[in-house]
Amino acid sequence: MFTTFQTRRIIISSLIFSFFAVGTLAFSQVVTPTPDPRSVGSTLELHINDNGKITISGAQVMQKAGTTLYVRLTWGTTFMRWTIFTNAKTSFVRRFGGQIAAPDISVGDFISVEGDFLAGTDTLTITASKIKDWSLGNEPNSFSGTVSSIATGNTTFVLQTAGAAVTVNTNSGTSFTKGLLTVSFHDLRAGDKIIRTAGSFDVAKSILIADSVEIYQDKSVFTARNFEGTLKSLTATMLPTEMRVTSEGKEYTVYVPASATILTKARNLVSLSRFIIGDTVRFYGSIRQNDLSAVDAIVVRNISL
Repeated sequence: MFTTFQTRRIIISSLIFSFFAVGTLAFSQVVTPTPDPRSVGSTLELHINDNGKITISGAQVMQKAGTTLYVRLTWGTTFMRWTIFTNAKTSFVRRFGGQIAAPDISVGDFISVEGDFLAGTDTLTITASKIKDWSLGNEPNSFSGTVSSIATGNTTFVLQTAGAAVTVNTNSGTSFTKGLLTVSFHDLRAGDKIIRTAGSFDVAKSILIADSVEIYQDKSVFTARNFEGTLKSLTATMLPTEMRVTSEGKEYTVYVPASATILTKARNLVSLSRFIIGDTVRFYGSIRQNDLSAVDAIVVRNISL
């Protein structure tokens, strides 16, 4: 007898019970494969204390009706049906502790439940105080750090964070930004600083399926400075105008406003009508933050004149 104990606990692991009412403990007519809750990290257990406190682990959700769950604990061809009532006081968490809500639980998920037997019922019914969904192994999360390596073939990179390395998987739906620019995975470089990347994080595998990646943009790039290159085209010989100039291995669109100063090599004023394609030009201005191939120039010198 249990009378020598203050608390009696029934632990069911792999036993078939004969003292439950008919219909509560059932035998399947056809042996069908049953997913193993251990595949998502859960055990298969049932604990009942003599004060009515109950814990079940590894129960599979078979049906939902609002916030009520109908689940099974299965041992081979034997299963036990449970009805799980939830309310405003019930807490819901993912496998690794992230907060969720009742609608996040899906049919087929494996859950563990803590709660009390529902008073006045002769069926296996629990009023749940806590439910953990073991099938929800991914957590919404975000990280920052430095790109240590890139696998362009599968659009994946490894992010070295302050704590550990995280593999970041991207796809066609992942947004990439760098400062004010919209960029792509192929603009990413080893050594880049990632301000923030967010998405669904597989805690067990340390893999983030990224929804967004924000790359640090060095602001010094936008400081006004001198450029020198070869004139490729000139839209008009009257200000304001635009010119295409190849400089530093890149082709820039140079926007020249009406207030710009146009000079010769000797710094004498000159008309743009004297500019010829192929001339060497030097211009002073700043790269636009929303277009790294555009420069707003305030002084243009034709070194060939």
